[in-house]
Amino acid sequence: MGGPGSHLVHALASSNALLMLPSGSGATPAGELVETLMYGALT
Repeated sequence: MGGPGSHLVHALASSNALLMLPSGSGATPAGELVETLMYGALT
């Protein structure tokens, strides 16, 4: 069951932030500032 990448759903479900990257931006260099959407408690 599940398609390619379905194994990543657990990591997404246990996260407390999403990074907002432009479509087609490719790899983002370490240290690059990105827009962040925080949700839930910080633990």
